[in-house]
Amino acid sequence: MSKKLTGKGLVKFETKRDVWQEVLDGVREISADGRGVRTSPTIPYTIVL
Repeated sequence: MSKKLTGKGLVKFETKRDVWQEVLDGVREISADGRGVRTSPTIPYTIVL
C-alpha cells in the first residue's frame, strides 16, 4: 500500500495531472471494450381491461 500524498506533495502531483486527458482515455477504453453501448431495461407487461 502506498503512502497518501498530503500538503506540498499533493499540490505538486495535482499540477502535473491532465484531467481531461484522463477523461478521454477512459472514454476510449469504454469504446474499445465494445460494451459501451447503453440500453435501458424494459419490463414486459400486458394491459388487462
